[in-house]
Amino acid sequence: MAPSYKLHAPEASFRAFPALIAAEYNDVEMDISTDLKAAALSPTGKLPLLEITKGSTVTRIFSSHAIARYVAGIRRDTGLLGSSISEQAAIDAWIDFSAQDLELPACVWFYPVAGYMPFSADAYEKAKTDLAASIDILEKHLAKTKTTYLVGNDITLADIVVASTLLYPFKLVCDKQYLGKFNAVKAWFTKCVDQDEFKQVIGQVTMCNKEAKAPGHAAEPKKKQSAPAPAPAPAPAPAPAPAPEPVQEEEEETEPRRLVAIAVKPCAGVDPEGLYKKITETITSQPEYKLKWDEKCKVDSGKIYASFTIHLEADFDEEVMEMIEMMEDEVAGQEVTFMNAME
Repeated sequence: MAPSYKLHAPEASFRAFPALIAAEYNDVEMDISTDLKAAALSPTGKLPLLEITKGSTVTRIFSSHAIARYVAGIRRDTGLLGSSISEQAAIDAWIDFSAQDLELPACVWFYPVAGYMPFSADAYEKAKTDLAASIDILEKHLAKTKTTYLVGNDITLADIVVASTLLYPFKLVCDKQYLGKFNAVKAWFTKCVDQDEFKQVIGQVTMCNKEAKAPGHAAEPKKKQSAPAPAPAPAPAPAPAPAPEPVQEEEEETEPRRLVAIAVKPCAGVDPEGLYKKITETITSQPEYKLKWDEKCKVDSGKIYASFTIHLEADFDEEVMEMIEMMEDEVAGQEVTFMNAME
């Protein structure tokens, strides 16, 4: 009896694309479920998760890259895992590169645009710089080896994983100016996503012409430009009087504000929506913190993304972490992460 395959993943998740694209190359029929409750079946409480059913036996594989490797290995004749041990090692190296060097800056940049996390100016600038440095590594490799793909002249899982990680950044935020000098990467990426097997999963890809801006990011430049506008033209000769006005505005700021974004991964089997409500109620019940929660907090891929503004200078990360970890039966504390930025 041939096994059946079911992939549990959030809709349009770039982490699910490698397995689905590999399935297209290997002619593997894959059922897809977008029910996020399936995260409870994974030891990490995260999706994607692959279920393999053969008769009465069900095997589950978690972690996006492990799933992609499994699907790519179902047929060896397609060469997705290479034709030798050295090629397989090179493919694994690029998959690791994607996870360690591309994924974090890519997500920090496009997640606020997609509404998955709040915008932070500091994180935005660092993400742009870090992603450019990683893309430059790809550029130099492709230019030096002069190969069509990352490992040789045939497409492999390395290309599928790296292209999937870059898909949303290249569609949403990496505009022509940003990618201007990366000609080899652009040619390689275009060749990948033009393959029928890619199109079956991700559709027709249009590269970004103008960077999409996150809500908080789009508002920032307007604030900076409006400040000098009230300054009157020096019609009266001795007109140094308007100068104090910007200073006066700064003095009216009673307390500095700091935006704190948290990402919390609940333990397997815990309802993220219920836990989100409990976390917000617990933290905002502390009046001395003067916290104000944003409205764009959300649950995505089984993880809670929330943000609040602290109207004090002190750093409350440790206290907030302790309050969240008090719910130790529901939260994996080591998965709580913070991202801070002065407003």
